[in-house]
Amino acid sequence: MYRNQPSDGQAKLAFINLGQVTLELIQPVGGDTAWKEFLDTHGEGVHHIAFQVADPARTIKAVGEAGMPVVHQGRFDDDSGSYAYIDSAEALGVTLELLHSDAKK
Repeated sequence: MYRNQPSDGQAKLAFINLGQVTLELIQPVGGDTAWKEFLDTHGEGVHHIAFQVADPARTIKAVGEAGMPVVHQGRFDDDSGSYAYIDSAEALGVTLELLHSDAKK
């Protein structure tokens, strides 16, 4: 979902693990997404900082009540969890990403 509408957005991803930090490189390759919007508006740069959350619905509600709505959300390609990008740039200077991994079966 992008801005509350279904999206067929796609991106190429690369992850570089640096101990407790993971650097994620994202190249938007089609459809409307928060990644494409950022690139079109700002050029290359830091798009977001991500945090693992235990209860995404509760966290999304709390940040929404603080004036920071969801911009883009979905499921991981392998369907093992979810992500949500929060419009927090005005308040925090960067977009937040909330990550949630489903319980292993």
